[in-house]
Amino acid sequence: MIYKIEINMEDVKKYLDMANIKIHNETLVTLWIDAEDPDAACIRARDKICNDILGERKTTRVREALKFVSKDMRIIKIRPGSRPKPT
Repeated sequence: MIYKIEINMEDVKKYLDMANIKIHNETLVTLWIDAEDPDAACIRARDKICNDILGERKTTRVREALKFVSKDMRIIKIRPGSRPKPT
């Protein structure tokens, strides 16, 4: 099943700014995740954000920031849904 997950990144923006990360550096991030249940979708969403950040830059500063990012990001809404239509 596909889940629409909204993640509040407000608490981690300072870490992303410190590490000069541009991806997912927004207050609210929305992801569509394919998973078996909502718990698995939340785990995959957190992992996707961390992997995207590491994909942008793999420095020591980024790795240090990821410790706080994965711990402090908050999932605020999760709903069953479908992917948006491409425009």
